Amino acid sequence: ESGSGITLDNPNSSTDLYYTTDGSDPMGADGKVSGKAKKHAKGTVIPAGSKVTVRAFTTNNWGPIASNQ
Repeated sequence: ESGSGITLDNPNSSTDLYYTTDGSDPMGADGKVSGKAKKHAKGTVIPAGSKVTVRAFTTNNWGPIASNQ
């Protein structure tokens, strides 16, 4: 987290990161992407103070949940 916001880094090019800014789980019902989730794009800055919750995703496989709260 920097003074201007939060940036995410995905070191694994074979996965996508999905995140929410309200603390909810990016993984929705039935293992699908939640309607509140956004797909991370390099260079995205999330507003400071957001309740960021992140999961990595690759075909039919969600990673563990991570949060800044």
